Amino acid sequence: MSSGALAPVYKLSTRATRLALSSKGISAILTITGAASVVIATIIAKQIYTPEDFGVFAAIVTIIQMVWSFGCLGFNQSILRLIDPKSKRLEISNELLATSVAGVAAITIPCAWAMAAYFLPGSFWVMIPLVLFTQITMMASSLLRAWESYVSSQLTMQVWRYAVLTYVLIHLGLNIAASTAISLQSLNVLAFSLTIAVPSGILSIILIMMKGKPIAPSAETPRFGVLEYLNLSAGFFGSLFGIALMRNFDRLAVMQFFDIETLGNIFFVASLVCYPFFLVAGQITFFRMPHYRRNLSASDLNRDLMISTIASVVGVICILVLTIISNSFMSTYYPKYVMSIQLVTFYSLVGALCLIYSIYSAAFGAIGSATGIWRANLLNLVLIAMHFGVLFILTQTLSNMLIVMLSLWICRIVCFHFEVRYAVRAHKAQYSDLPTVM
Repeated sequence: MSSGALAPVYKLSTRATRLALSSKGISAILTITGAASVVIATIIAKQIYTPEDFGVFAAIVTIIQMVWSFGCLGFNQSILRLIDPKSKRLEISNELLATSVAGVAAITIPCAWAMAAYFLPGSFWVMIPLVLFTQITMMASSLLRAWESYVSSQLTMQVWRYAVLTYVLIHLGLNIAASTAISLQSLNVLAFSLTIAVPSGILSIILIMMKGKPIAPSAETPRFGVLEYLNLSAGFFGSLFGIALMRNFDRLAVMQFFDIETLGNIFFVASLVCYPFFLVAGQITFFRMPHYRRNLSASDLNRDLMISTIASVVGVICILVLTIISNSFMSTYYPKYVMSIQLVTFYSLVGALCLIYSIYSAAFGAIGSATGIWRANLLNLVLIAMHFGVLFILTQTLSNMLIVMLSLWICRIVCFHFEVRYAVRAHKAQYSDLPTVM
């Protein structure tokens, strides 16, 4: 083959290499490998731990996922509004700095108590460092992103996932050395929690010291007053808290009405089935929101909704086919991995709804008014409370719980449909009233 024929291939390879080595490419790699680490760890843990220990594994992973959503009371998001866009310095008054520190610190112990009481009674003192180091990591990740250290920010977000896989692989290695299928080591709540939280917290502190920009106490009139800053943080908290409750509704319900072993069973299926949908949904929201801020019309929204709906249907069908094929093999060689078709069908439908919801979420986040966002967050919390209350009325079976959760997602999408349509009309009317520059 001539060198001329190789030139296009070489250029394509070089372009792919540059993309992979760019900050966006490395961040994408970290995101994918982090998500894969949790899935792989879940698969291994299901095989080597007893049902009860695997339930504890599921509980701790669920706790850290929930804390990652709302553990900083929204201050990790609102503090980004105080970053100067040119110098990238954090310009914050002493009052707002004290408010941020006090707000995050105030939630540490209540959050640790709530997580321990609900998921793992008797582990309160273990939950404190887990929550604290997670909060440190969350704040560091937000600041690093604001300082445009995207790779460092993404690394702090993924370290705990790598730590989960590392801990499970160590136990797998001990099993192989002892020639046993079931772990000789029970899952120690303290060791597992510290393995997850401490490395990411320490790494976050180191990266902040290395990459951080100076913090400049603002001598001028602050951009936000304390009340306005608290209101902004509360808005972020309401949104993050609501979506965390929705995504973990099944696990919260299981711990209320069933036991830790049932939590492990649904966690295994949900992790394998919903994770791909949630990962794609997150990317859709991330990439479509900037587009919607620049240009959003009803036709754009309808097109994206149609594409996401088709993708959701194809995804559900593929997952069901793969599950049927997988079960026929696993039933013979690895019976622990056989998954209930009912559970897989339900969680694939939840994942599909989440994919469709991501379009509404991106659109509403781009053009929704502050009043509309507050209204949507409040309505979401009301819907969650109502659906959770229904579980107390119905017979507490796994099937009823799954149906109620599916209903919650459908109601959420219906509410956002009307909110987004209203926001699109208001957005269009606002800009159509502007004078035309000739």
